[in-house]
Amino acid sequence: MNSIIAFNFGEVSEDWNWIYMDVETAFKNEDISIKFGGSPDISYTIRPANSSPIEIKLSDYTEHVRGYIFVKEGKEIQFQKYDQAHVIIDAASKYFEIKKDH
Repeated sequence: MNSIIAFNFGEVSEDWNWIYMDVETAFKNEDISIKFGGSPDISYTIRPANSSPIEIKLSDYTEHVRGYIFVKEGKEIQFQKYDQAHVIIDAASKYFEIKKDH
């Protein structure tokens, strides 16, 4: 299963919400699960079809405060720092090998 995990351990600003919504909208028609975590105590288990479950612990990312984690079966997990929506969308598109036009 392809996943994007967005997280924010600080104050969730209006800008952060807009960027999250832009990312969510950009991938709504793709086979990508989008999740949000607001606490470093949260972990997610991603269950790929052809391999062992992958556990993502947000506590491993506390130094970043906010950002995005990309998970795709057969690829190394990628962290993407919080940035403008187009930067995050471009990085996720490249990671998931999806062509996106802005």
